Amino acid sequence: MSTHPHALPGAYVCPQCGARIDVPPGEAPKVGIKASSGTPNVWVVTAGRIEIHRCDIRNPRRNSAR
Repeated sequence: MSTHPHALPGAYVCPQCGARIDVPPGEAPKVGIKASSGTPNVWVVTAGRIEIHRCDIRNPRRNSAR
């Protein structure tokens, strides 16, 4: 699985949740992980230092153990 948004015409798609991410013209999305004690880790997608998307990180090992 990719950890980078992939391009569609005029937008990107989040590799975690499949959401369409509209990116401002001339910007390229950057993906990071936000981690805080006591809260689930999340993917954060930014463009030009502005957060444009966030979603929960899926853990395939944890999900497949059920």
